[in-house]
Amino acid sequence: MNKELIINSAPQGVEIALLEDKKLVELHTEKSDGRFAVGDLYLGKVKKLIPGLNAAFVDVGFEKDAFLHYTDLSPFAKSLLKFTTMCMNDKSEQGLDFSKFTIEPEIVKTGKINEVLNGKPHVLVQILKEPIAAKGPRLSCELSLPGRFVVLTPFNDIVAVAVSPAKILSEQTKTNSILRDLLNADFNKIVINDKNIYSDTKNYIQKIAPEKADIVSFYNNGSTIFDSYGITKQVKSSFGKTVNLDSGAYLIIEHTEALHVIDVNSGYKSVSNNQEQNAMETNLEAAEEIARQLRLRDLGGIIVADFIDMKLPDNKRKLVEKMEEFMGPDRAKHAVLPISKFGLMQITRQRMKPEVNIITQEACPSCNGTGKISSTLLLEDEIEKNLSYLITHKNSNLKLVVHPILYAYLTKGWFMSSKMAKWKKKFGQKTRLEENSNYHLTEYKFFDKHDEEIKL
Repeated sequence: MNKELIINSAPQGVEIALLEDKKLVELHTEKSDGRFAVGDLYLGKVKKLIPGLNAAFVDVGFEKDAFLHYTDLSPFAKSLLKFTTMCMNDKSEQGLDFSKFTIEPEIVKTGKINEVLNGKPHVLVQILKEPIAAKGPRLSCELSLPGRFVVLTPFNDIVAVAVSPAKILSEQTKTNSILRDLLNADFNKIVINDKNIYSDTKNYIQKIAPEKADIVSFYNNGSTIFDSYGITKQVKSSFGKTVNLDSGAYLIIEHTEALHVIDVNSGYKSVSNNQEQNAMETNLEAAEEIARQLRLRDLGGIIVADFIDMKLPDNKRKLVEKMEEFMGPDRAKHAVLPISKFGLMQITRQRMKPEVNIITQEACPSCNGTGKISSTLLLEDEIEKNLSYLITHKNSNLKLVVHPILYAYLTKGWFMSSKMAKWKKKFGQKTRLEENSNYHLTEYKFFDKHDEEIKL
């Protein structure tokens, strides 16, 4: 498998696309402000203790207070609080001497948060989950400072190898954190269109994997970098409500407050004589795309997939096994449950930040995205009222310009039975009618005898 990292720098932030065999599998965005990302460290101020929830609300500078539960306190929380207090109270120029620093006893797993944080106005915390919807960030006092091969956990005397660290440092860029976690022999290209990011990335790779430094290149061609590598087209085709598969089958992805629902449809896929085999082939193709969509959109929480019904238990078991295989490269914690008797597969996936949501459709200018436009009768009444108003206010030699379809509606019928003929008879004045294909379907404008638009 060949992996490529394409990095597009823009004024509003940095977009990072991960390609596997030319196919887009992950899309990350690092905004210019770069605040409240998973792994960032903050010196928070305890605002309120909630004994009923065994939690605290902490001010870290976000518009809503962050949430810190007792279970997210480090066993060494008392030592961390002691360390924080010492650092805040120190005013010497030489810095603190921690050679005689003593570790405090560990807190109990079933303790109360007010026993630990009461009277402690400040606490050192790490972002565990980014702000999602109306919720503020979720915090942890169990700090971890990840490197490429090891993770430092303060006050903990355990040494562990970092197999796939998920938390990042605030001073590291999203690009470096992805490279730290994913860089391996499969990577054969990293392309960047920003000189500063290119330089930083090049230096970072020379430190962690010098043999891979040559795969980093600077992009300065005329076209945009995402267009050049076909990423823009993949984004447009991958983030809609409907996702088409190569065979003609398709997925419909719906989102609710509680869960995400994915429906598998066979579409115009050719149906073989063996219905079970056809369903299995479609489901396997859909399962691979679903696994990709979960990574690409960063969907978290509960995902329910409604596959095409299959009768054989072996096929259902094989589908679950393949789904687990397709989900293997996903760095987020996840679990795939067996197919229920209703033919539904449940997937749980760790949610640490808002899902990636890219609008791939534009609102229709005629209906403003509702899918409905005003009835022609209502539109006819509206035009007639405006025409009556203009004639009443002594406007003569009026011209009405409309869309060609509306033009056809207003002129249909015999010479004396069309809408325009009836208005001439009613108001005693002829109104010139013209068509303009550049107008929206229900758009119309009046012009005076000097051919100047009349604002209504």
